[in-house]
Amino acid sequence: MSNSKPPDTLYRYRPTGAGLGRLLNELSGTLFCAYAEVLNDPFDGLRKDQAELTHYPLKPGSASGPPIIKRSGVACFSETWRSAPMWAHYSASYTGVCLGYSTAALQMQIDAKHAHPNGPNFQHKLMRVDYLDSFPDKFDSVAAALKSKSRDWEYEKEWRLISEGFVPFMDGKPIDQKGTGFHIDPRLSPRVITEIMIGHRIDNSERHVLFDLWRADKSLNVYTVWPAKDGSGLERSRTSNETSGREEKVRPNV
Repeated sequence: MSNSKPPDTLYRYRPTGAGLGRLLNELSGTLFCAYAEVLNDPFDGLRKDQAELTHYPLKPGSASGPPIIKRSGVACFSETWRSAPMWAHYSASYTGVCLGYSTAALQMQIDAKHAHPNGPNFQHKLMRVDYLDSFPDKFDSVAAALKSKSRDWEYEKEWRLISEGFVPFMDGKPIDQKGTGFHIDPRLSPRVITEIMIGHRIDNSERHVLFDLWRADKSLNVYTVWPAKDGSGLERSRTSNETSGREEKVRPNV
């Protein structure tokens, strides 16, 4: 199931507030990946195998550098923007956003063959999460653990961009990791974000910042998302180039 073809668009729920700076970095073309070791889901496959993976080296027999778990990162996506629980959990109760990524453009970046400054083994894999009723006693790899979650989370319809082999550098020398993750460089090209969905409870000043981005790049589709009045789920309204800011309701199937 993990090798299934992803949908044309993958969605990423993001908070604003203290996370606005990171969000703006992503909108400028970088992609933040959280270190595998800071994932806080107790039902994540990595948690099942963490004690062993922490001591699993990047290469057999390698004794230098941080263990592979500290060189791995995850960017989480979903097949849908219409998940009320995910808007509540990951977009701070509709005060954040949901970004729509062109899967084809993202895959082009993943498949790009180029030298990377963050380690010769730095690589990315876009994988569909497997939802399991029970976990195996042992995973074959970090990636196998990172794409495994309890079936309780199946509603998220999650895909993960799993990055392995990351080594933080400064002045040409590897250093200890800092913070909770890293940004993939060079900047993603072509632009992979095609949609910005704004929660209806977002702070007005942050809304203005995001609409300024739209005015600078009107190829982006900007929407506002709110619960449907009839309780049937979520709706979104679009600000299009042609309507000069007038909102138009759309209710797509996904």
